[in-house]
Amino acid sequence: MLNIKDGESVKRKTYNNVVKATKMIQKKGYSLEEANEIAIRLFDENTKEMNSIEFYIDKIQEKIVTVAERIQHGKANHQITHIYLRDANTREEIGIYKHEDEIPAEILQRPGGRDWDRAYGWLTINVG
Repeated sequence: MLNIKDGESVKRKTYNNVVKATKMIQKKGYSLEEANEIAIRLFDENTKEMNSIEFYIDKIQEKIVTVAERIQHGKANHQITHIYLRDANTREEIGIYKHEDEIPAEILQRPGGRDWDRAYGWLTINVG
């Protein structure tokens, strides 16, 4: 929850409230830019209503990020030499790949789990 006093909810569009709302939305898997746009839109569209911004943020669904998007993010921010994929439910290995082109298209389009990691050039993704 936002750090606010007991019984008080965020309804006014101030800089600090938008920043707090943006951070809450980012926790649902959205980038800083996406979360900021959503937060501003929520304040602009809903501050005249009786509900608080937290009410509307709770209604936002988790963003589904595909394996391909996870790989792109990993490659953009880190030096990746290998991609290790494993099933999110069974934890069984799907495969180890040096290049994204080697990964079957149906796997690239599957949801990439929230718990992914990178270390020593390896990008590990739990595939949903």
